[in-house]
Amino acid sequence: MHAPVIEFKGGSYTLSTLRLCGRTLVQLDAALAQHIERAPGLFARMPVILDIEGLDPALPISDVIALVRQHQLLPMAVSRAQPTHKAALTELAIPCLEHKAQKAHHRLPPMIVDKPVRSGQQIYARERDLIVLSAVSAGAELMADGHIQVFGPLRGRVFAGAAGDPSAYLISHNYQPELVALAGHYQTVEPSHPHWGQPVLIQLQGNALNCEPLSRS
Repeated sequence: MHAPVIEFKGGSYTLSTLRLCGRTLVQLDAALAQHIERAPGLFARMPVILDIEGLDPALPISDVIALVRQHQLLPMAVSRAQPTHKAALTELAIPCLEHKAQKAHHRLPPMIVDKPVRSGQQIYARERDLIVLSAVSAGAELMADGHIQVFGPLRGRVFAGAAGDPSAYLISHNYQPELVALAGHYQTVEPSHPHWGQPVLIQLQGNALNCEPLSRS
């Protein structure tokens, strides 16, 4: 029996959201350049959804999308578009997603990893929290739709709230990551970070990642 020539199948993929709030193309260009230069290898040809609710309605969306592509990001769709932008998006053949509130649901029991996470290894806790009892090496990647807690040294990349949950948090008992993301909001981390190597709690406050030290007692 021959396989069908085409076939539509359901799938679940995690895409990062890039929120744009600049009032001019010059502002957007400078902000994108500054953000991407911290980790150019990470963002090169990254597919993203553009949240453009904060853009000036008079700013041509075609120019905005062209600018994003110049920075090697790949816009897949747009969310929270204003009426002035929706008609232009239709002409550009870019999907405009309707923003819907995330439905509350019960998460699965947490995933517990009791072995070191090696460089190049990726762990994804879908619809659950992730607890890592050992070390996470540089070049490793942790991802969870819920919260993440790492008891050993954390030196890789961490993505909590991967499905878009802004209440997700990260607890690290030895904070030395390459990159941290909560609900699509990214922050690269350097050894000069004031809480480097310390136990911390990372939470999302507005659109910024807030890092607070935890007591060792």
